[in-house]
Amino acid sequence: MSKVGIKEYKKLFFKTQICKFCGKKFEIWKSKNQVYCSKECKEERKKHKCLYCNRIFIAYVAKKRKFCSSKCATKYQIKNRSIEEEQKRVSKILSKVSCGPNIFESHVNNHLKTLKIGKFKYVGNGQIVINGRSPDFICEENKIVVLANGTYWHLGKYGLKITEENKKFREQIEAQKFLDGGYTVLFVWEDQINNMLFTRVYCPEVFSNHGFSRGVITDLSKYSVVNLR
Repeated sequence: MSKVGIKEYKKLFFKTQICKFCGKKFEIWKSKNQVYCSKECKEERKKHKCLYCNRIFIAYVAKKRKFCSSKCATKYQIKNRSIEEEQKRVSKILSKVSCGPNIFESHVNNHLKTLKIGKFKYVGNGQIVINGRSPDFICEENKIVVLANGTYWHLGKYGLKITEENKKFREQIEAQKFLDGGYTVLFVWEDQINNMLFTRVYCPEVFSNHGFSRGVITDLSKYSVVNLR
């Protein structure tokens, strides 16, 4: 077969492909759908290193896959998410599920007006996010946030019974983010809306000017827990 004949033969029966792994050009039969230039590229194409746990895993779908599982991908995103991005994410979620105060929160709002400890604004729809958490009411002037806790969402959801001990347990967890931000935290529980003598306040005991910096690890023993009388 002449040299000219070979070129014509290749045009008729062969096509040029680009290897999906190394980018090298190679020729194959037109009837085939081969995407790798060699067996080595095909095998290496499957091996990836997870950016979060550093585990080597096999992937058959995409070359750009960076995580071995969706859990690792979520943990990596949370770890590397900035404060501003986290605040936007929380605000977006809350704005979809809450557009205004419910009946219980309306009762809390009326009670706050009688305390005369500042002017409170409803922000439970995600308007304000502090260290990744959104309070229900806030008084920026006096650095006070209010959490109106429903018994199901803050106790029953975690398998806890409605007791004072369990309430204090949940309060210490929920108060931490706001205390780190320099805010006094006031709790009002759904089952105690008619008896506000048991409303608890968590406030900085040492720093009278609420001088906390964002991200500082704090000890709850530094805060005083008092009954609002």
